[in-house]
Amino acid sequence: WTGSNLPGVSVTVSTPDQGMIYASVGIGNVYTSSPIVPATTKYRIASATKNFTAVLIMRLQEAGYFNINDKLSDHITIPGLAYADSMTIVQLLNHTAGVGDFLNESGCGFNSAAVPNKIFTNEEIIGFINNCPLTTFAPDTKYSYSNGGFFVLGMLIEHKLGLTIDVAMQNWIFNPLGLTNTFLDLTSLTTNKIPLLAEGTRAYNYSPTSVKAAGAIVSTTEDM
Repeated sequence: WTGSNLPGVSVTVSTPDQGMIYASVGIGNVYTSSPIVPATTKYRIASATKNFTAVLIMRLQEAGYFNINDKLSDHITIPGLAYADSMTIVQLLNHTAGVGDFLNESGCGFNSAAVPNKIFTNEEIIGFINNCPLTTFAPDTKYSYSNGGFFVLGMLIEHKLGLTIDVAMQNWIFNPLGLTNTFLDLTSLTTNKIPLLAEGTRAYNYSPTSVKAAGAIVSTTEDM
């Protein structure tokens, strides 16, 4: 950790004979210098959210809502999305669907950091995805990591369940697994902060509604 320039690190190890073992070093908040409390300090898990989204997609397949080899357009219409009629759900999961990566490609016109407290609609984010010139391609012709693809998967989940993505995650993943310190954040603002969140300079510099199923989950190391 020394020399890493990280404010702090927290680790939790689940053992078969000693339960949870915690270790931490450094601080949990760069503004207050408050310590890390390994069992309760929460973190934005960012793109590790995609693992939860993929699990929920597979759970919905098990429940008969769709098959991941189905075309996306068999289940939801995404206005203006290139190749929407040919991409499959599994291609979205595998980052081979060719959906524009609006977060990482500068040409899409998206800058959430400029409006960290804005509440984005799905339609607004799809507009940015549709503007991506470099990371859009015909499905299954190559691989390119895509936050846009997982945002679309979140919209599919919402459409099939009739629930917002945060409630869907709570009902289908977090509650069944007893993850009491895990949630998908759609409400935090610079003026409405999350209690016990590890806070660095990026903790509130973007709107969680701009990432949703691609990166908006908050959790503890223990729950993870």
